[in-house]
Amino acid sequence: MVQLNASSPALEILMVVIMMLLYIALVAGIITGFLYFVIRLGFFLPVLSLEKENGPFGKSWRLTKHSFWRIYVTLIVLTAIYSVFSLGIYLLVYYVFKVSLLGQLVSVLLSLLILPLYTITYGVVFEDLLFRSRGKDLEERIDSAIREYQQQWERSRSAGAPLAAGPIGPSPAPGYSPGSAPEGSTYRNPPEEH
Repeated sequence: MVQLNASSPALEILMVVIMMLLYIALVAGIITGFLYFVIRLGFFLPVLSLEKENGPFGKSWRLTKHSFWRIYVTLIVLTAIYSVFSLGIYLLVYYVFKVSLLGQLVSVLLSLLILPLYTITYGVVFEDLLFRSRGKDLEERIDSAIREYQQQWERSRSAGAPLAAGPIGPSPAPGYSPGSAPEGSTYRNPPEEH
C-alpha cells in the first residue's frame, strides 16, 4: 500500500488528476450552459421565415421545451462525425498534395461537400419539433373535447334532459336511455354489473 504524505509524488499526481478532471467538468458545464440557450433559441430563424409568427424567440423556446437533451446529443454526434470526416479529408489532402495551393483548394471543396450535413440536420430537427408540437396540440384539443363532452353528458344525465348535439357526435334519439337498445335492433346490451 502506498503511503501518502504532503510531499509524496503520488499525492501530487492525484491532485493534478483531480484538478484536470475539475477543469474538464467546469469547461463542459460552461459549454453545455451556453449551448442550452443556443439550442433553445436557435430555431428562431425558421420560425420567423416559415411560420410568419410574432415572437420567434418565444416560439423557438416553446418548440424546444422538452427536447434539449435529444437535440444536444444529436449535435454532439453530428459534430463528432463531421470532425472525423474533416480530419480525414485534411490528412488525405496533406499526404497527397502536401501544403500547396492545389491541396488547400481540394480540401476546401471536399469540406464544402460535408458542410450541408449541419444544415440538413438543422432542418430535419426543426420539422421534427414542429411535428411533435402540432401533435401535442392536437392531442390536447382532443382530450379537451372529450372532457367537455363527458361533462355535458353528466350534466344532462343528472338533469334528466336529453343530450344536445356536442362537439363529438350527434345527440341520442328521443326516448333513448343509456343501456337500452331500440326495438328490432340486433344490438345486445351488455350484462349489468352488480
